[in-house]
Amino acid sequence: MEAHTEEADDSARYHGNRTVTDGFGEIRAGYRPGETGERKKSMDRQIRECMDHLIEAIRNSSEYSSYRKSLEALDRFPGLSDKIMELRSKTIELYHEENAGDLMEDSEELGNEFAELEKMPEISEFLEAEEDMVYILNEINAAIATSVDIRTPGIFS
Repeated sequence: MEAHTEEADDSARYHGNRTVTDGFGEIRAGYRPGETGERKKSMDRQIRECMDHLIEAIRNSSEYSSYRKSLEALDRFPGLSDKIMELRSKTIELYHEENAGDLMEDSEELGNEFAELEKMPEISEFLEAEEDMVYILNEINAAIATSVDIRTPGIFS
């Protein structure tokens, strides 16, 4: 499947605003300074081009295709994505609570709820495809972070 990219104008291209159609619908790509109040940043043209190629390679990968297909299958069941997100939120809350007295019991309960959901093939396939994508993105981030000497404690260490 080939991605189709339309670039609106020089300003949009500079800021990375491109509409990319990849067969799964339109996706907005790139950094758009000013949308959330951050200061305007610039990026070397070669870095931007390499980043765009990396994004295209990810979107054209079999892992991303599997992820998108599993997400579409999951979306056919109203409320299922919400249930997964709810359980994830509970998990995060559980590990950030100051009162961790019932941590083992609550953790086991959440594990049981996830195990029950994973019995549905659509959920199991989605979670596996999602895990594959997270692995890829983490590997890319780790490779960049360990190859570039940035001395910002806690950010890349």
